Amino acid sequence: MAHAVDIRLSDMFDAAEHAARCLVLTSQADQRAARRRDREILFLAPRICVRAVYWRKLGPKQKVIHLARALAEIHPDWMFTHTTAAVLHGLYVSYADIQKDGKPLLHVQGKSETLVYPEFTVKCGLFLPEIRVKKQVLGLPAADAMTMALERACSLTFPKALAIADSADRFYGLGRGAMLSVIEQCGRGLRGIKTARRAFSHANPASENGGESIARGVMIEEGFQEPLVQVPVIDCIDGEEYRTDFAWMNEVRAIAFGELDGQEKLLNEEMRAGRSVAHAVRDERLRESRLTINGVKVVRFTMEIVENRQAFTNLLDAYGIPRVR
Repeated sequence: MAHAVDIRLSDMFDAAEHAARCLVLTSQADQRAARRRDREILFLAPRICVRAVYWRKLGPKQKVIHLARALAEIHPDWMFTHTTAAVLHGLYVSYADIQKDGKPLLHVQGKSETLVYPEFTVKCGLFLPEIRVKKQVLGLPAADAMTMALERACSLTFPKALAIADSADRFYGLGRGAMLSVIEQCGRGLRGIKTARRAFSHANPASENGGESIARGVMIEEGFQEPLVQVPVIDCIDGEEYRTDFAWMNEVRAIAFGELDGQEKLLNEEMRAGRSVAHAVRDERLRESRLTINGVKVVRFTMEIVENRQAFTNLLDAYGIPRVR
């Protein structure tokens, strides 16, 4: 009998993991059986559980999506909003935005109180803009992308709001004009609307990730010339095309390139395209030598430097990055 129960639970967990969701146990018998296996199975809420090993392998955004699918199964009338909707849409969110005390934090509309479970929290309530359209995103009910982009941008500093605007433009092709038009229609009187308007006016779909957008936002706020983003550079020796994160130009040519360094480029196997870490480091050194072959400077920085504004502005000034004020 115990063996049959093990097989049944295993099949249920396999199906849930294949669908990228937490398992919702509907019967009391299944819940009791799962709780007897507490070394292997983690209950996130009274009816929501996962295999502990599987859960530990998930990143913060994946955990939010898994939980959202389980909650939608239990509460089909809920609509996901705020940072949860942003995750579903693929918009920029930081890990700090989607966690509370290191555990997932979700936002919904359709409930009037905050729900605190052992392994996650659900915050409820209305948000700044009126929800224009209810969408199905990854099969889940969520506010539309533009509403979420506007709501998030109003609540953030300019560099992070720019990351929202860039990602909305990149993933949904909304465009500066369309985003600014929505602001004029729906954003009047909203707290933070000036920041959102400024961010949308600088939106650039070429920005590849939130870090690049935040760095560009700090550059703009600190009075530096806004750089071009993801600029192709042709190697004059072998014709290879490289892309640089940032480029500053004068009337004739590039005067400096900017590179945002991060461990992911080396640690992420997909980004290494099958190369070893040592091979990736060697290729990066070759790439930089070719970028500088015509005397163009390359300024490298990390997010830690970007977050230290004085250090970042000193670095950009030292490399002669042009200022507009």
